[in-house]
Amino acid sequence: KAAIAAGVRVLVEEAGIKMDDIDRVYLAGGFGNHINVDSAFTIGLLPRELKGKVESIGNAAGNGAVEGLLSRRLLAQAEAIKKKIRYIELSAYPAFSDLYIDCMLFE
Repeated sequence: KAAIAAGVRVLVEEAGIKMDDIDRVYLAGGFGNHINVDSAFTIGLLPRELKGKVESIGNAAGNGAVEGLLSRRLLAQAEAIKKKIRYIELSAYPAFSDLYIDCMLFE
């Protein structure tokens, strides 16, 4: 819980945005399929500012792979997105430990 909550905060900070700037959050895979989103907000797993903006989308990786195989346009779109991605190592992020500890509380 704390690692995910702190990770969300790090990503928002690194993007140079505020939680209110986020229009939609997609939860994918088994995590996204089986999580109770209301409970995730209640325990602080997801920031309350994102309430009403979260959508579970199932097997996004599998669906994306199929779409990429079947559509050159969608494959090109995925390639363009890939070029914009920047990897952030949370364990090396200076403020992560403090954020992690702060996020351990159940409020």
